[in-house]
Amino acid sequence: MSTNYYITLNECKHCKRFDKVHLGKRSALKEGCKFTFAVDLEEIEKKVGFPFDKEIVNEYGEKFNLYEFKELVSDCKQKDYSLIGENFC
Repeated sequence: MSTNYYITLNECKHCKRFDKVHLGKRSALKEGCKFTFAVDLEEIEKKVGFPFDKEIVNEYGEKFNLYEFKELVSDCKQKDYSLIGENFC
């Protein structure tokens, strides 16, 4: 089982248009979990400023702040950066 995580950027207050950026996917393993990054989190932080107050949301609608998300990622034994910039889900 896996869960995808997203952040909303460039939200227009007038027309409600926004860009949904895929941050990555957390996958269950026999021993722990793996997080596969879709973007470089540091680049996102540079783009929106740090610390940022944007909510991170998973595909099930659960919301996280940046610190909660980083803790969730740090709990994963494996981290995969090989797919940064690629489209996957």
